[in-house]
Amino acid sequence: ELLSLSLCLSVCLSLCVCVLGAAECSCGRNHFTCAVSAFGECTCIPAQWQCDGDNDCGDHSDEDGCILPTCSPLDFHCDNGKCIRRSWLCDGDNDCEDDSDEQDCPPRECEEDEFHCQNGYCIRSLWYCDGDNDCGDNSDEQCDKRKCSDKEFRCSDGSCIAEHWYCDGDTDCKDGTDEENCPSDGMTATCSVEEFQCAYGRCILDIYHCDGDDDCGDWSDESDCSPHQPCRSAEFMCSSGMCINAGWRCDGEYDCDDQSDEKNCTSMCMADQFRCLSGRCVRLSWRCDGEDDCSDNSDEDGCEKTETPPCASDQFLCGNGRCIGQRKVCNNVKDCEDGTDEHPHKDCRSKSSEENCDVNNGGCSQKCQMSRGLVQCTCHTGYTLTQDGKTCRDVDECADEGYCSQGCTNIEGGFHCWCVQGYELRPDKRSCKALGPEPVLLFANRIDIRQVMPHRSEYTLLLNNLENAIALDFHHSNELVFWSDVTLDRIMRASLNGSNVEEVVSTGLESPGGLAVDWIHNKLYWTDSGTSRIEVANLDGTQRKVLLWQRMEKPRAIALNPMEGKIYWTDWGNMPCIEYANMDGSNRKIIADTHLFWPNGLTIDYASHRMYWVDAKHHVIERADLDGKNRKAVISQGLPHPFAITVFEDSLYWTDWHTKSINSANKFTGKNQEVIRNKLHFPMDIHTLHPQRQPAGGRNRCGSNNGGCSHLCLPSNKTYICTCPTGFKKVDHYNCAQSLDKFLLFARRTDIRRISFDNEDKLDDVIPLADIRNAVALDWDSSERYIYWTDVTTDSINRAKWDGSKQEVVVDTSLESPAGLAIDWLTHKLYWTDAGTDRIEVSNTDGSMRTVLIWENLDRPRDIVVDPIGGFMYWTDWGANPKIERAGMDASNRMVIISTNLTWPNGLAIDYSTERLYWADASIKTIEYGNFDGSGRQVLIGSQLPHPFGLTLHEDRIYWTDWQSKSIQSADKLTGLDRSTLAENLENLMDIHMFHHHRTTVQTPCSVNNGGCSHLCLLAPAPKASSCACPTGINLQADGKTCTHAMNSFLIFARRTDIRMISLDIPYFADVVLPVSVSMKNTIAIGVDAVEGKVYWSDSTLKKISRANVNGTEYEDIISTGLVTTDGLAVDSVGRKIYWTDTGTNRIEVANLNGSMRKVLVWQNLDSPRAIALFHEMGFESQDSIFGGRSNIVTEIYRLYWHSASIKSHRYLNSCNINLFRHAFQALFCTIIMASTFEHFGEHITETSRDFMYRIFWVDAHLDRIESSDLNGKLRQILISPVSHPFALTQQDRWIYWTDWQTKSIQRIDKHTGRSKETVLANVEGLMDIIVVSPQRQTGTNHCGVNNGGCTHLCLARSNSFVCACPDESDSRPCSTISGYIPTAPEKNSKGTQAPKKHPTEKPHQGLSGVNCTDASLNLEDCIQNNVVSAPRDESPHISYVIGGALSILAILILIAAFIIYRHKKFKFADPGVSNLTYSNPSYRTSTQEVKIETAQKPAINNQLRYKKEVLFINLAFEDFTKESFG
Repeated sequence: ELLSLSLCLSVCLSLCVCVLGAAECSCGRNHFTCAVSAFGECTCIPAQWQCDGDNDCGDHSDEDGCILPTCSPLDFHCDNGKCIRRSWLCDGDNDCEDDSDEQDCPPRECEEDEFHCQNGYCIRSLWYCDGDNDCGDNSDEQCDKRKCSDKEFRCSDGSCIAEHWYCDGDTDCKDGTDEENCPSDGMTATCSVEEFQCAYGRCILDIYHCDGDDDCGDWSDESDCSPHQPCRSAEFMCSSGMCINAGWRCDGEYDCDDQSDEKNCTSMCMADQFRCLSGRCVRLSWRCDGEDDCSDNSDEDGCEKTETPPCASDQFLCGNGRCIGQRKVCNNVKDCEDGTDEHPHKDCRSKSSEENCDVNNGGCSQKCQMSRGLVQCTCHTGYTLTQDGKTCRDVDECADEGYCSQGCTNIEGGFHCWCVQGYELRPDKRSCKALGPEPVLLFANRIDIRQVMPHRSEYTLLLNNLENAIALDFHHSNELVFWSDVTLDRIMRASLNGSNVEEVVSTGLESPGGLAVDWIHNKLYWTDSGTSRIEVANLDGTQRKVLLWQRMEKPRAIALNPMEGKIYWTDWGNMPCIEYANMDGSNRKIIADTHLFWPNGLTIDYASHRMYWVDAKHHVIERADLDGKNRKAVISQGLPHPFAITVFEDSLYWTDWHTKSINSANKFTGKNQEVIRNKLHFPMDIHTLHPQRQPAGGRNRCGSNNGGCSHLCLPSNKTYICTCPTGFKKVDHYNCAQSLDKFLLFARRTDIRRISFDNEDKLDDVIPLADIRNAVALDWDSSERYIYWTDVTTDSINRAKWDGSKQEVVVDTSLESPAGLAIDWLTHKLYWTDAGTDRIEVSNTDGSMRTVLIWENLDRPRDIVVDPIGGFMYWTDWGANPKIERAGMDASNRMVIISTNLTWPNGLAIDYSTERLYWADASIKTIEYGNFDGSGRQVLIGSQLPHPFGLTLHEDRIYWTDWQSKSIQSADKLTGLDRSTLAENLENLMDIHMFHHHRTTVQTPCSVNNGGCSHLCLLAPAPKASSCACPTGINLQADGKTCTHAMNSFLIFARRTDIRMISLDIPYFADVVLPVSVSMKNTIAIGVDAVEGKVYWSDSTLKKISRANVNGTEYEDIISTGLVTTDGLAVDSVGRKIYWTDTGTNRIEVANLNGSMRKVLVWQNLDSPRAIALFHEMGFESQDSIFGGRSNIVTEIYRLYWHSASIKSHRYLNSCNINLFRHAFQALFCTIIMASTFEHFGEHITETSRDFMYRIFWVDAHLDRIESSDLNGKLRQILISPVSHPFALTQQDRWIYWTDWQTKSIQRIDKHTGRSKETVLANVEGLMDIIVVSPQRQTGTNHCGVNNGGCTHLCLARSNSFVCACPDESDSRPCSTISGYIPTAPEKNSKGTQAPKKHPTEKPHQGLSGVNCTDASLNLEDCIQNNVVSAPRDESPHISYVIGGALSILAILILIAAFIIYRHKKFKFADPGVSNLTYSNPSYRTSTQEVKIETAQKPAINNQLRYKKEVLFINLAFEDFTKESFG
């Protein structure tokens, strides 16, 4: 208050009244009171100074509101009092806004080749009807509506759009006429499952439904949305459901459409921010900077004022500090109280009373006029009065922009405008017109890239079905368009006609938000705010180089000036700025770093040498010279969220996120704003597609020979330099090394990167590898220059060359969580740990000859390293009892070396020079080392290790990755000192290794003749040195060198796309793939012929039955016609037949093993037959098995069993009335075994116990159990319940094995007790059929096994006999149904029994169905006509058959009644816990992943695998999370 009082007393000329906190001036009579200044100062001036055209108050308040202000000599005085430039007089534009500047203008005469505008202008005739408003009054564009093509629709305004855009729900015509009078059936348009249909029929991506944006244009995609629709993690959800950036919450600006982002704000600002009175937070550095950043001036309140406010530019500063108008100097009146405005203080020439304009022109150099009796000098247009008030000097109009659109040359008393190459001057002599085609605005729209004509609203689609296109640019001469996709993290390109879409950069990108094309040197530049880098590459993405990376946070927009060799970009990190550098990355400078927040778009006006940018947070468009000088706001109002900007001629074009529109304005004044296109999906980057936006006049500094450079040639200011792709060493001025010699290799889950040690940059770059989901462990082999890695999402081990070429999968079966990897570079072996299967395995480096080394007493083994010099391997185990173990590389001499003070032992590394073992513990947060035997344990680093994971050593340094600090660090390996950070801000860091060419090589026993081993030669500790091993499933023979040739007993199972085997001869379970060289689509059923060692399988997608040897050779298709869905298959290896069921044709068929003599056995009364099994019973004969080499004598009776998987699971059939059938092989009769309490069958088997108690086992996927009964369906027992979703089962010894769809596993259980359940194999997709191959199972004989039973064609076994039968399609040989009888000529009815093709339910012709051909009363013809002849029997037909038949009918009726009652009760009194169970047995034609079992009673499946998270979030709760994901 005292300060205000003193100010008031010091400046008021008359009465000064001071009030609390401010000053109120009340000037005396004959005085004018100026407005109170922002500093509370008061000023009084004489009344006659008001409205004299002189700024006496300093703030023009004495001139405000004056009716007729005096305009400057350079201005024209409009009728409404407005002053405009005289040069705008009669230019055809209504600059006065009352048209007074265009009145009484002299008429103009146009030349013959010119067009006469209505406003009197003359323009070139060729500009008439070219789409540009060249006249200024649009009279040159009043043309007849141009004709549209046959494939276009004409809007009412005459513009043309694509015909298929008519009535598509999107307003494509500017006047909306394309969506008028649309047919009502437009609503019936259907969208795909990935799309959402708007209310008017348009289809948009479903991900945009309920995202808070009006993507449909009528808000129908945002209606009926849950008010709690979640926004992204970095967003705030408005009350309306709209999602905005979380940083906009409580920032003092209304960003939500309902203003809810500014409600209930606690107004807490960050430490580096200042809180305005409105609650808005601004940067602290903006406090007291003289600018009103808060919009309420609170950031400038209370600031100390150390200096007197200076006078305005058109004022004079008196000696006492007062400001007066410039015209009052030397007017013989002491307007300053101290007289400093007059002589002698000023050099004023005395005036005589006789002085007037008539004498010597009043002393004026140009014009003179009398004012208040005094001489007043004025100047002609183009001149201004100097400070002496007499002399005129030339005005430099070129100093003020806007006079000329491009070039300006000042002349005495005027100026001359000119245009750069590629443009020509318009008739107004001020603006320039681009030569060439009509400009097109090319813009990214997230899901597509479109083109729009700025003057005609022509709207076309260039590319569609994109994911998230953000940045784009073009190469006009090459006719290419480039764009970045931040969802796919890719940079793509295509031809400008939308064809030839291809990837340019596909690795190492995180958020490529900016893109720029160097059209002169053919280079592509881009920014990535995720990696905080600017990179460059050739136009095809090759020879990629990180150009700028230091002191960079979030680079966004990028623009090039290749004519000058400059690159410009914006950065909207914590310290927003705009920078530029040479295009080789040198000479980097900041050109703007104040009053920036979100500088998004950036563009260069090459003709005027200026740049323009938009700031989305400050809602402003600004411009500056290319060096950052002369910065000025062009538009500062009405910009909700500008994103990208481009310039063409005198117009700016920009996209806006909030309005979802493309807008334009004058680039000088910001006026003439216009909406070019609105209601867009989500407009992003924008460019003007025109040759003048990429001027051809620039010089290619690299010339035609790439500047002599071996790799990259980059412009640098006025010259060029040769440079190398990231990581490569430059060997001389022009050439780079062709490969990397030494680099740090590390995994980052979704990519594998390297840091080259060949140069000083130490930059990481991504190795171009495909489809990396979750890379964890790494190793390398310099001899072949391969890198190896494990992927715990695809459960595979892979390899590729160091440069990413020759990528291949090495191992991809029977892996659950391959956590550790190590290469034996001496014998070329691959070792790995699996934390899911708890195994350590080894194979050749190509994945062949794989075997399990250690499978006992492992609990989540993690990292593994090998020492081939000493023959040892070391591994960490971080299960319940964490430890570090070692063993010989052949698994010998296993021992625990460290077992105390360990929690999460992650990385391991060997220092071969000092013979030390290093390890990192993420829980104890230490890096330690010890001797190879565990002795001499020491802590190397025990502080500042948040979460170490990977570990490696090279020379005198140790390197490690850290999850929490997201960095790669190193230290001295002996002392732990001299720590440094190689890379930081890297998420999901995993394993790490140093690739080099200096590994020690020595001679090993395996080097000579593979150590004498037939298969694997593994190194071992001295004195043994090496040992031989066998691939999984086969055993080492007594000589210790040779492996058996094949498995003896094994499980074989189908996995839809392959067939696999699990040996039962070894003490662990591991599967190997049947190596057949054919593609399998949907393999369901399998069978094995033990005699010839062949595997048979059916493929329901390819509709065929095939076979091959167990070693994968001699593949052939045996049945390839007439199949629909072959669900069951059984091989009679004794009788040499194959049986199968077909649920599509409802048949059971038989054929020889080679597919010949095919015959339908059962076709009536079947409802989706599935599993089928053969039962061998009572018969004596000895046979050798190729799988075991042993002879077994068993007793067999042949019977055929199958089940029918009807949709109505209790449906009774007309004749047999069964669900589970027992059938003689020749299919003459069937018997009901069980017809109740069956739901959905899986497989079933029969088995014989030691006491010859025969039982049949089956699985039920609906009732979730495995059951058994005797062969008559009695003595039924539940073996185990519940089981998840069993499908197929088999039996061997005491075990029942089955496949399970839901748990994706193979299980087994004791068949006698239902106990001792264990998992044989886990995490196996697409499990189908399974059988056991063993000498104890595939043995025996029957009557058909010897000389085909004497039959000419088919010999089909029965219980203790056989029958001869004919195939459905005859061959060239006569067929006999009598054993040993060969007819001389085929009989009329001897073609066999054929099932009808179109009506399989019709019974084929059979003759006498009940004839027994061994009866002496029948003759031979009766037997022949019967077509089926049985072997001799001891029994004859009995009357008990008739009685049995009658009883069977009665039993059927009783069962039907019981079933109806059961169904009624089940419906009426259903258990609530079961009634809501919805289930359908999946079709084999679909994936097992579609199995959905909706019941609360089923326990959840606990995923026991590790490292399965695609994205890992590290927070403070590491103990809970990371223990489940590596430790």
